Amino acid sequence: MTSSDSPTTDDDASTDGSFPTAADGDADADANTDADRVAELEATVAALTDRVAQLERTVAWMARQQAAETGNSVCPECNTGGALEVSRSPTGKEQVKCRNCGEKMN
Repeated sequence: MTSSDSPTTDDDASTDGSFPTAADGDADADANTDADRVAELEATVAALTDRVAQLERTVAWMARQQAAETGNSVCPECNTGGALEVSRSPTGKEQVKCRNCGEKMN
């Protein structure tokens, strides 16, 4: 008898389902991996949300500074160039306002 002439058939060698298969273990591992991935993505989204908020504040500050120095700047809300104008309040405080959207940058 050679190695290819085994006495068992393919039907005898198949599993009857009583033993855990690799697919069962993979399903549990995939569930854990997916949960970890979701938690990681949620943490990333939270960090990026904070970063975007910080960048928006920085852009608004830069627009206010440029408008105060040059008299005009790009509005960070409506993205219109030269729309920001600077005026002084009765107390002498500079007020920056967009002529197009009416957004105040103080």
